[in-house]
Amino acid sequence: MQTTRTDRDWVVNPADLKDKWWLSIIALIPALLATILIFLDQQITAVIVNRKEHKLQVKIKQKIFGQWMQERIQDLVQAHPRRP
Repeated sequence: MQTTRTDRDWVVNPADLKDKWWLSIIALIPALLATILIFLDQQITAVIVNRKEHKLQVKIKQKIFGQWMQERIQDLVQAHPRRP
């Protein structure tokens, strides 16, 4: 793979942003928001799934995950083309 322009790299070195130092600070805002969003999503999902009303036990959770994993493996096997 090559870039379309040979004078530019794929990765931007933050040290090379001499006059635009503020770009590094501004880039942190969406990164922090995305990190917080993913963390809260995981925590809220865990709270909802582990409620007493669901009456899920560890064996039932493992069985559900096992069935889900088995279906995904079957999907992958069926999607893979067979060799003659």
